Amino acid sequence: MINNSMLDLLDSPEPMLETIYREMARHGLPLDLVCDHLCYRVATNERYEELREKLKSYGRLVGEVDIGGRWISTYALHQPYLYQDRSIEAIELPAPKAGSIYKEGWEHAEFVTDTSLTTLAERYPHLSFNASSLNKPHNPELGLRLTPDFQIKFHNSTLLSVVQAELSDPHVIRRTN
Repeated sequence: MINNSMLDLLDSPEPMLETIYREMARHGLPLDLVCDHLCYRVATNERYEELREKLKSYGRLVGEVDIGGRWISTYALHQPYLYQDRSIEAIELPAPKAGSIYKEGWEHAEFVTDTSLTTLAERYPHLSFNASSLNKPHNPELGLRLTPDFQIKFHNSTLLSVVQAELSDPHVIRRTN
């Protein structure tokens, strides 16, 4: 489990995860997929920089890359966050997009599936998936807003492996300090 000081730093993701798994069950989505990471949003670039440094005490900064004109940091946790019988290995911390307003807190969980993302969406035609990111070069995703506050995203690769691929791509802008 993440130690208490980290939970004090970011608050517990448990209320978000309870809501996400309840809504996934309600919609008939598979509950056995690996939740590989959680995303924590911040409202300002100053808060992003503050948490970017503080999170290094709780996880290894795997990479920080420019995605869509803003930095996104990914941390491999020293101790995975344990939720029920699940082990979540990473945290994603995005800087806010220019012109967007974010409330600070846990915002989404991401799941890895062996099923193609298109097939996954076709299996659940009653759901309003966001398929706008299916053609991203490094990390295609299928999103689903479950509540006004929380969403889930599906991928075919873990975030940690995607960040490693991004860091080896000479076209990806990365921060080294």
